[in-house]
Amino acid sequence: MTEQLTITAYFNSFMKLLEEHYISPEQIDAVAIRALFDEIPPDTADPTYLLKCATNISLMRLNKHSFYRDAPVASFHDDGTPRIALLPQGEMKDERIAYISIPSADSVNRKSGLYPATGLAILDVLMAKNPLGAIIDLRDNTGGDCYQMVAAIAPLLDEGNLVNWVGRDGKPFGMGVKWDHIVRGFIGGDEVMRFSSVCEAVSNQTLPIAILQGPKTASSGEITALAFRGSPLSRSFGQVTAGYTTCNTSFPLPFKEILGGGVIALTTGNLSDRTSTIFNGNGIEPDVPCDNPMERAIEWIRSFPR
Repeated sequence: MTEQLTITAYFNSFMKLLEEHYISPEQIDAVAIRALFDEIPPDTADPTYLLKCATNISLMRLNKHSFYRDAPVASFHDDGTPRIALLPQGEMKDERIAYISIPSADSVNRKSGLYPATGLAILDVLMAKNPLGAIIDLRDNTGGDCYQMVAAIAPLLDEGNLVNWVGRDGKPFGMGVKWDHIVRGFIGGDEVMRFSSVCEAVSNQTLPIAILQGPKTASSGEITALAFRGSPLSRSFGQVTAGYTTCNTSFPLPFKEILGGGVIALTTGNLSDRTSTIFNGNGIEPDVPCDNPMERAIEWIRSFPR
């Protein structure tokens, strides 16, 4: 196999992957992608680095949520080794309002259950104080594992299908809350993500819930915000989110045995809320745009009759 053929074969495999799985195949500019790979000199002794560069540039041109992850990074991310974790924190604001911050969550820490257990323990303490309402702060949540995030605050969510991933076939794949577990494949599916520490208070909550969001709220942080969107007892405050309202699937790099591994994270679906509004990679506009979301949220919660 010559170097030129290797480059051509890689390009063909890469294009096949994009055409079969990318959420919007009609937006793929095959000519522009081909031009990137044509810039690799055919006599390059080892085109590995240049192939990966062309791959990453091509993915980033598709959309900002698709990317290439090199083998060492992919291994570090996916080897299952627990990482130092950010955890939810909480306190009472303005004496009568429960506040909990929901930071990013790494999926490799899911098995420990520490993240959702921390959030639920905080909620148990705060709810015992009989608050007028609750504030969920997602302003510094840049993404990660949405299941841990949603499980950590499940008692504040109503039961049912809350967020959908919508693939190129238009069929929704949902996530929601059902008593003691977070459900994947809520519509027509049976895959379940269980968190034993989610308590029975998950249903019939009647507190007003304020969501704080901003330009750093991204990806799974946006999914967590969408879990509340459309609820009559919820309102969001702050600024438009980062706009990573799509879902990715990881694929091995073509010819990974030759190129030393690596992972392609490709956008294969869009997010929609419980009202079936599809966000298509756009930021989530807050219900109340403002530069002082904490103050406005407290004001809104205190406006409810008691």
